[in-house]
Amino acid sequence: MQAGVTIRTSETIAVPTALTRTSGRRRFPLAFVLVAGAGGLAQGDEPDSGMYRDPEIPVARAVKTHPKGLAELWLVALDRPEREVQSRAALAIATAHETGMPGLAATAPALIRLLDRPDQHPAVLASAARALVALDARGAAPAFLGLATAGDPDLRNVLELALARWDYKPARDLWLERIGQPPPHGHGLLLAVRCLGTVREERAAVRLRELALSPEAPPPVRLAAARALGEIRTAGSEADAGRLAGDATPRGTTARLAAASVLRRHGGAEAIGLLQRLAQDAEPAVAEAALTRLTELGAEHVLPVLTAALASPAAGVRGHGVEAMFRTPSEEHVRGLTRTLSDPHPDVRVRARRCLRDLAAANWRPAVTEGAMQTLTANWRGQEQAAILLAQLGHKSAAGRMAELLKSDRPDVFVAAAWGLGQLAAPETLPAVLDHVRRRHADLLRSGPTAGLRGATAEALDRHLSHLVQFLGQARYRPADPTLRALVPRFLRAGMPPEFTPVGAETRAAAIWALGLLHEGKPEDELVELIETRLTGDGAMGHDDERVRRMAAVALGRMQAKQSLPVLRDLSDGNRPSGDAVANACRWSVARQTGDPLPPAGTIETPQRDWFLCPVK
Repeated sequence: MQAGVTIRTSETIAVPTALTRTSGRRRFPLAFVLVAGAGGLAQGDEPDSGMYRDPEIPVARAVKTHPKGLAELWLVALDRPEREVQSRAALAIATAHETGMPGLAATAPALIRLLDRPDQHPAVLASAARALVALDARGAAPAFLGLATAGDPDLRNVLELALARWDYKPARDLWLERIGQPPPHGHGLLLAVRCLGTVREERAAVRLRELALSPEAPPPVRLAAARALGEIRTAGSEADAGRLAGDATPRGTTARLAAASVLRRHGGAEAIGLLQRLAQDAEPAVAEAALTRLTELGAEHVLPVLTAALASPAAGVRGHGVEAMFRTPSEEHVRGLTRTLSDPHPDVRVRARRCLRDLAAANWRPAVTEGAMQTLTANWRGQEQAAILLAQLGHKSAAGRMAELLKSDRPDVFVAAAWGLGQLAAPETLPAVLDHVRRRHADLLRSGPTAGLRGATAEALDRHLSHLVQFLGQARYRPADPTLRALVPRFLRAGMPPEFTPVGAETRAAAIWALGLLHEGKPEDELVELIETRLTGDGAMGHDDERVRRMAAVALGRMQAKQSLPVLRDLSDGNRPSGDAVANACRWSVARQTGDPLPPAGTIETPQRDWFLCPVK
């Protein structure tokens, strides 16, 4: 290789395989989105810890940068004769573009030349094709079409899906020819059917109808043809759908799913009637396909089959019922949504909670809070969601029941109840909360990180106690002071080896944060020493948890512990932009105590040099 180039040969060449085949359709249209989250909570919807937002401390923005000359090096590599170098350069271009590197469109002509070379190695073809697809290089369409007629199946899959996405008109004749071929039908036919549906080629409709209606065609072919036909035709398939839906036995499942598929873009009374019939199908896939279209046409079309949808064993089907009740609010539907807070599937019950929260803001608050209060006595799933909902609505009448739920044996419930009490901030619950924290701390010391609770994890118990401790701190509840101090230490016993506390780091961080609020502006020497030690570390045992250190810096600033300024300055990384949470907290603490302006957050550039070809520094 040329001078000034580094080659990392320890990597292997990754040959792209066929793209994952997906329908491209959302499983729940418009407002309904399935979400995943431990304990029935959606990502971004989980009860958070206020201590990470109080105070708001700016953090440097991280920006990825790329060495100058990367694209030029990869262009050189693409023109090298070694297929390994060519392949790896193409893959590097794809990866770099996908991770945000600009200016790589200029490599497209060189990548296309790789495709045009006679007897090109399959690994190079696959890598170049992947890069061109990533670059959305539509100028590669003629080369893609040429390879699609003779390429291997995996490569053809990548090429033809791109041609369909680009709607390259000359490719349509290839797909039309392929679907007209007699059995046996292989993957090439399925690919052609899918592509014709993507481009909505009307000339394919007659043949696709034949395949969808044919009992002799393999089920994957029938379903693919029905889906494609459903994308092409927006009217006129009602009779075919009725014919396909005629067999209600398990043997007719494929045909009924095809019936729902051919009506994918249909409207009108006849199509709606057929879809409502299919929405009550015993096969969830059929019911869900029908409900998807009905929901798009209007939630009122789901109401005639609402009872069947909510009784379905499939979460996706029940989800459409939730969406219909939300879009057509009534006293009955609010009650239905509150019952759904106890649904077995987390996606469904989280969606029900969100719907109820929005309805409460739209003049349905009394009905929502009444139903949620009743649900606080339901099963653990309903208790968790109702606690979160009532806390979000600020319904203080729920505080007493939430205090009772702190003793639940379900982590999902006792975490949500602890968070909810902090949100409601009802002063009358403070004595019970403090008593509960004391008892749980004693249980921890006696039985270890799970406090002897069956089914509880150390992480859940840590979050539970952290929320309660933050509540005590936010309320400036003075009787909690000794208990909070007892939670802070990292070790129960000195010596070697030391005995670590069973109290989790999140709880210990919260205790320090709370003590900073209780003693704001009053730097008691003994407390300052206790907290500063958590910031600086433990000699050979190293630093404490980052969360603990961060809150220690914040607490020292709040207490105006000027004796700690040298340590805080030493750990603040000066005025350089920093992404380190502890360093930024130390800066905030120094500014809080001295009155000096907080340095701007700034930007941190992170050079991306982990490439198989990279300019020598």
